[in-house]
Amino acid sequence: MKLGRFSYLLALLATLTACSTKTTTNETTMTTSTSESVAKTDSTTKETTTAKSTDVSTTTVSSSEKNVSITLAGIFYTETGEEAQIRNLRQNEWEIFYPTSEGNVSGTFTTNWQETDSGMQSDSMLKKSDGSENFEISIRYRNEENIFITMGDGNVNHEMKLTKQAPQVDAQYEEILKGDLSSFAGQFSNDQFNQTIAESNFTLGGYRPEDYFNNQTTVFPAIVQNGYWNGITSHGSYEIRQSDLPKKVDNYYLVHVYGANAGANDGKITFYLVPPFVKGPDGIAAKEKRVFQVMADGSLYPLEYQKENWWQDYQHEE
Repeated sequence: MKLGRFSYLLALLATLTACSTKTTTNETTMTTSTSESVAKTDSTTKETTTAKSTDVSTTTVSSSEKNVSITLAGIFYTETGEEAQIRNLRQNEWEIFYPTSEGNVSGTFTTNWQETDSGMQSDSMLKKSDGSENFEISIRYRNEENIFITMGDGNVNHEMKLTKQAPQVDAQYEEILKGDLSSFAGQFSNDQFNQTIAESNFTLGGYRPEDYFNNQTTVFPAIVQNGYWNGITSHGSYEIRQSDLPKKVDNYYLVHVYGANAGANDGKITFYLVPPFVKGPDGIAAKEKRVFQVMADGSLYPLEYQKENWWQDYQHEE
């Protein structure tokens, strides 16, 4: 009887031991599995956080052929050669800094790329730092070296164009440094002088109306290839001297011309010749070439080119 009870106790002890071992094994397995899961989750979270914290300066866009990485960050140039800069804020969001006649301005915009026959295109609104509204920015992208940006609000005087290439100096204007003023040749006048001619029935200076209509007078001051003609003022010719050739100043030209009629006009006249899209001595860059005469007191007097067939606007004065 005692032996049977002893055998029963041994069997019960073996059963309990086996259950304890299985439970421990299961707990160990569960702990290991849980640890691996947590580690995997931490690793994924770390990778995601790292990706989000990276400053992405390119935008990847899917085109019909392949994915295109578009980089806008960098230096751009205005038509007058001034620098503008674009920097990346975050994916598809950018900030631009650019010069205006009132000072430097910045703005932010978002790109929304669409595929076109010539590349990628984005049209969006520009939020300007000066509070101006309804300003649009249009970007045409072909490749990293061929990006064309236009900004404006519909007013042509507010439009600005930017490219990746700095504007090149027109070779014809560089001839000025050799004493050849042909690139600025032309007659000058203004509304007041034109009115005076019209009030004389186009006979001022002893000319006939047809002389004025066919541009066969010498009353208008003019720049010529080698100097300047001061018109009806004194009918004096001024020439460039080889000992004092024109000089380049801030991308425009300083020109001295000397009177060629001894005893009549032997003085000196100074001009600034400003090519198109170059900021002149007045701080303005225009789309047209401009001429300034420097007066005795140092002030600038702008000369206005006489337009072709100008007399037609004054026919009613006959």
